[in-house]
Amino acid sequence: MASPTPAAIFRALLLAAALLGSGPALAADAADATPQQAEPAAPSDPFGRQTPRSMQIRLFNALGSGDVEEVVPYVEGADGRSDGSRRQVRAFMAALDRQGERAQRLSVSIDPEGDLADGLAPDLEEISTLAL
Repeated sequence: MASPTPAAIFRALLLAAALLGSGPALAADAADATPQQAEPAAPSDPFGRQTPRSMQIRLFNALGSGDVEEVVPYVEGADGRSDGSRRQVRAFMAALDRQGERAQRLSVSIDPEGDLADGLAPDLEEISTLAL
């Protein structure tokens, strides 16, 4: 990868200075604006899954721990109280270890609604593949 040119560095510094310099003006404009009704807060996820990328990070941290109970919340239909369900999650974890390929972290959306143009249903994101 080539290092940035002096001109590119200068443009980046100018942009940063412009953005930093506009902070007080933007704050003043915001204070003068008429108050709008706040949108209701999105329900908080008990496992900290705020975006597809944060979910991917937490899932892979749970998988790395090797603790089935940490992985259960990320597997649809899994019940941590059921021996059969825990066995299935353990088998899933083993299959991912042997044959799974995870998506590059930067390719997974940081938008809470995910990548709506990826061809998947709106409530689905591809974070890993598993060849069986």
